Amino acid sequence: MLDPASRDVIGGVYIYPLPDSDADARARSWVRASHAELDVPLWSAVSDWLASDWPFGSVAYASRA
Repeated sequence: MLDPASRDVIGGVYIYPLPDSDADARARSWVRASHAELDVPLWSAVSDWLASDWPFGSVAYASRA
């Protein structure tokens, strides 16, 4: 994830296959502490994206408060 103004890296998203699991994949995401307010919106956007545009039956992705 890049800051649109400065182009600095402020976070990331990773998707890993899980061939020997109940889930098809595991998703992980993070944001820098300086942009912590973006963690829940990022989680929400990634969750929606995984549900709408990826062919997974299920994805393990830690929920946010």
